Formats: sequence, structure tokens, C-alpha cells
Amino acid sequence: MIIMLNMIISILGDVFDEFQLNAEIYNFNEMALVILENEQILSSFIGTTENLKYLHVCVHAYESSGSDWKGKVIDIRDFLKDKFLNNDLRPILNENKKEIREEIKAIDNKIQAISEEAKANNANIQDRIQGVENKISNIQESIDIILKILSK
Repeated sequence: MIIMLNMIISILGDVFDEFQLNAEIYNFNEMALVILENEQILSSFIGTTENLKYLHVCVHAYESSGSDWKGKVIDIRDFLKDKFLNNDLRPILNENKKEIREEIKAIDNKIQAISEEAKANNANIQDRIQGVENKISNIQESIDIILKILSK
């Protein structure tokens, strides 16, 4: 029940915001139409039709085609996604790309150096193990010889 009430409140909040925005647009639109009608009436009384005038009405950002009211949360999300990420964060990322690439190359070079050192150490350890195994086999042979001598 509480979740449903919260959902209704959020929907009504967005609808009220949309109504306030549309009320402002309709108000200015009606004022422009009244001014245009008054000018037409005055021009018919004065009788001068040669004095041409025009009326330019600025359109609100949300009234332009393709951008219907989406609600506060989606509007803020679109602002952050489009303007903030592209205009504010992208230049910072582009500046830092070179530094990041240089740091990655330095890390790669260090990893290669460590890898080569590990290979050399591994080869050295393998040689030592082979030497120890040879000594152990020599000791085993000596022990076998001693046992043969003692058993006679």
C-alpha cells in the first residue's frame, strides 16, 4: 500500500511539473496571439495595410519537437549523460589518455624486465637442481660401492 502511494505521489509530482511548464508556455502563446489580434484590429481601423510587422515567438526548450516531457529524474539523467559527460568529463579524459598510456608502457616495461629476470633465475635454479641431483646420484653410487665392499 505504501509503495502504491509513493508511486502515485511521484507520478502526480511529475504531472504537476509538466502542467506548470505547459501553463507557462500556453500563457505566453496566448499573450502573443492577443497581441497579434490587437495589431490586426488596429490595422483595420487605421487602414494602413502597407506597414508590415511581424511577431517572433520564442519556443520553450521543452516545446521543441522531439523533446517531450519526461519527468524530473529522466531529465536530470539526460542532462548528466549528454552535457556533463560529453562536455565536462570527456576533455579531462582526453588529456589524461596520454599520461595513462605512458604509465601503461612503463608498467609493461617493468613487467618484461621482471619476466626476463624470472626466466634467468629459473634457469639458474634448474642448473643448481641438476647439479644437486648429479651429486646425489654420485653419493648413491658411492654408497652402493661401499655396501658391496662391506658385504664381501
